[in-house]
Amino acid sequence: MANTKKNQVEIDFEKCADIFGDLIYPEENNLDGLMCKIHDAFGSNKSKHHNCLGCNLDRSTHQIFMFLYRKDKHDDLELSATTYLLLMYLVIERLETIFEIIGLPDAYRDKHFHIFKMINKWANFIKHPKAFVLCHHPTFVTENDKKIIELKRQSKIIIDTQFVFKYYSTDNNKKELFKELANKSDVLVLYPDFKQITKDFCDGLIKFVRLIENNEVYREILSDKTTIQDYFTEELENSEK
Repeated sequence: MANTKKNQVEIDFEKCADIFGDLIYPEENNLDGLMCKIHDAFGSNKSKHHNCLGCNLDRSTHQIFMFLYRKDKHDDLELSATTYLLLMYLVIERLETIFEIIGLPDAYRDKHFHIFKMINKWANFIKHPKAFVLCHHPTFVTENDKKIIELKRQSKIIIDTQFVFKYYSTDNNKKELFKELANKSDVLVLYPDFKQITKDFCDGLIKFVRLIENNEVYREILSDKTTIQDYFTEELENSEK
């Protein structure tokens, strides 16, 4: 008889799926998720007031939904963590564009959407590994793993959230990072608890929707084609300098 015992990665990502499904797709048998509420924020007559934000953001969150509920097993932590973090990052990049258009203050972002910044830093670690590619056979684990104490004791270098904030926010510490990782073994990549990340990420999405729903000024800015055109024109001009 085949061994059907689930490993810790499968158990954790099943719980992530439950959390994400409950918070972003709360209505059973209805795949119109949280982001579809943005349609209503711009008016009840969808043929007249239909807004592209709801569709685009719902598509992005639905990709996360399909990934978490996929039939293939989540039995490889590095693979599942990489895919999950990058899918969340793609949603956050869209939200950050909206934050820039409406001029959401940095202090407000830091206070209410700090989880987005943390996910961005982990995504930077994945996209731009820098000297990480020069270390030998790193071990990947989450901070809630039962063996975490022993794994930490055995490891010389631990890449955790504090580490990625230090070395993967800018390019200023490349030389120092090279000294830390180049030709090193016993390197431990310590991901945060993905169940908590999922909860915090979903809370951030809920706050975003409420921000748009409850702020007439932001809705007006996002409905103004001239304002949006000016934003992207200025962005293009700045990139060409």
